[in-house]
Amino acid sequence: LLLVLALACVVWLVPNVVPSALLERVTEGTEAGTFALRQDQWRLGLEIWDDSPLIGVGAGGFITAVTERGGRALGAHNTFVQILADNGAVGLGLQLMAWLLLLRQTLRLPRSERALWLGAALVWTICAMVTSLDWYKITWLLYGWIMVEHTVLRTSSTDTPPVSVALPAGSATDTGGVSVDEVRS
Repeated sequence: LLLVLALACVVWLVPNVVPSALLERVTEGTEAGTFALRQDQWRLGLEIWDDSPLIGVGAGGFITAVTERGGRALGAHNTFVQILADNGAVGLGLQLMAWLLLLRQTLRLPRSERALWLGAALVWTICAMVTSLDWYKITWLLYGWIMVEHTVLRTSSTDTPPVSVALPAGSATDTGGVSVDEVRS
């Protein structure tokens, strides 16, 4: 029921709130044909990957490879296609392993931090579908923040509390239930 309500809100809000020029640009592209351009870049990227599926054309080689095929000297406009074309299945596999490690670290965070970073990862993933985020510093900043937060929380949760030692009654060091700090003062 909640999903249906949310969908109904979106269906009503989009045409009534989103400016028509933006709506047209998203659904049909602009006069410059940005969506068609993206589709061409994606197609060319997959063709490039098809020529060298295991290791790709090399890191940063996408633009050279795409211009040799008559495409525009732009990134793939899709992080996953970019990684496949540049680094092949090996590179994408390594990247997927890194993402899985980040996901594992994120899932180990406390609930509020976990929700924050999963939300940020979801936004990043959606953006990665239409642009090549592997080039942007925000990607590496996001990865770093997740790892730092996990490390800080793990370190703070493993700090050792003070240890109290029970001594046998009557021993030379027995303080009669008084702490060592109280004895010293």
